[in-house]
Amino acid sequence: MIFYFGVERGPGNLVFGGKVGERWVNVRRIKLDRPHAQIRAKIIPLDEDHVSIDLGSGSAISYRTEIPLDRARTLSSFGEWKVGQQKTANDSEHYRPPLRSLDGLPVLGPLAAADLIYDFGMHIGSDTEFYLKKGFRVVAVEANPVLADAAAFRFRNWVNIGRLVILNIGVGSSAGTFAFYVNKTHSEWSSFNREIASRGHPVDTKEVHTIPPKQMFAAFGSPYFVKIDIEGHDHLVIDAAIELPTPPTYISFENGDIALFETLAKAGYDAFKLINQRTVPEIAQASPALEGLTIDYEFPFGSSGPFGEETPGCWKETGAMRNFLHGHFERRALLTGPDVDWWDLHARRRR
Repeated sequence: MIFYFGVERGPGNLVFGGKVGERWVNVRRIKLDRPHAQIRAKIIPLDEDHVSIDLGSGSAISYRTEIPLDRARTLSSFGEWKVGQQKTANDSEHYRPPLRSLDGLPVLGPLAAADLIYDFGMHIGSDTEFYLKKGFRVVAVEANPVLADAAAFRFRNWVNIGRLVILNIGVGSSAGTFAFYVNKTHSEWSSFNREIASRGHPVDTKEVHTIPPKQMFAAFGSPYFVKIDIEGHDHLVIDAAIELPTPPTYISFENGDIALFETLAKAGYDAFKLINQRTVPEIAQASPALEGLTIDYEFPFGSSGPFGEETPGCWKETGAMRNFLHGHFERRALLTGPDVDWWDLHARRRR
């Protein structure tokens, strides 16, 4: 017997997760007659593929699990709900520090999840907050330990109910501990590359554990969308993501580097948008939503903004975007003054 908790995904829609022994199990979305903010239910395994769910109303319903029990992962990194425990999640005692290593976690494997987003380069958490409010689960990766700790406390409610995992781990080509340079003036420029991090400003040096991104995907699954903004190591995430058996439907990365664009094009991504990030605060929310939940949200300056089908403008096919990118970089090369614009390239994979 195990005990699950459910998280609301719109009125009356609950997604359940919980524990069978030491193993994590997801159960399909359940439609209820009335909305619930949170609910816990008693779960009894029936066989390898089914469980019985008692929602406390006296009815027990059988649902097929989304993943086989023998490939389920432990709940340790997502927070555990125990019988009779009252989780306020607003109290500091329920704060969970970010993970700084994946040692000891089981390998889930490259299982695809339609509600999972990776935020590589969480920074102060503006994008992570948006994805969570849209109803997605998030694995947020941030090498700066100060920012990761601050986000873990700020988002402790999401961490405690299992919707968010924060990794204070750097993205590297190999596992190890390396110098991470924190820009004292512009923290968003911080990088494992000192030149990229400093850009004429002073930096602090932190020792940060790194792992290849494929290990993160193996631990937490293959996502629907990957946002990448990690100042110099974007290519490592893209290379790992496109090798997944089910690559992400959407990927975005900063600056629209032509070599990375070509990598995505060769991997089957065939629709693209280049979006000026300075204009993100001007973007209104789609209603009804085209991705996740319909919410009232204003993008703060510096955030990445919407993703997937909610990004503004029309998708360009590969050849058109290739020509556009070459012209874009030629125009930027002619600029003589400070350039206040920065851009994200969004890519969609054929379905």
